[in-house]
Amino acid sequence: MANRIQGITVEIGGDTTRLTTALKGVNSEIRNTQSQLKDVEKLLKLDPHNSELLAQKQRLLTDAIGETKDKLEALKSAQQQVQQQFERGDITKDQYDALQREIIETEQNLKDLERQAQETNTSLSGFTQAAEKVGKFGDAATSAGKKMLPVTAGITAAGGGTHTPFFFVGFLVPCAELVDPVSFTHLTPPTSELVLDSGVPALFKTKHTSTHGGVLAR
Repeated sequence: MANRIQGITVEIGGDTTRLTTALKGVNSEIRNTQSQLKDVEKLLKLDPHNSELLAQKQRLLTDAIGETKDKLEALKSAQQQVQQQFERGDITKDQYDALQREIIETEQNLKDLERQAQETNTSLSGFTQAAEKVGKFGDAATSAGKKMLPVTAGITAAGGGTHTPFFFVGFLVPCAELVDPVSFTHLTPPTSELVLDSGVPALFKTKHTSTHGGVLAR
């Protein structure tokens, strides 16, 4: 509270100035940072896991902590002079007590900012770790897909290699000619008759007859 310490003067760099004037710059920086923090907080209430907003909050809190430390240092630097002024009777006890309250309030603000920064770091770290896990899962899936390409190519070649493939019983096989998943024996061209065989889903409406006499639905 700026008006709390009005009337107190200190000597800074050989010049005597009002304490409120000496703190004007850092107080302006703190107000600007706090204004941005409030805006970010408002948006985070609508989207608590937004990584960009969390990163902005982390940066602004770091700025606010630095600015508040600068203010606290200036106040404590002035404290010794103000105490001497009080002992000489140059200022009242109310003014001296007001400075003590200003220091206490600034210390409390600093602790609160540091707490918020720690919580934000934890949230941002958790978000980053989750994103990394998703990325690793995607990489593993891509790798597994690439490893299946040689198998796919071999099976497709066995069936002619020119037809659109589909997945069936764990293998990628061509639509026009199905390969027996056990023996990889080439099957005869399809007919229009629907066959329901044991263990085969009734998802396909043409049949194939294998060279070893088995019937497989497609």
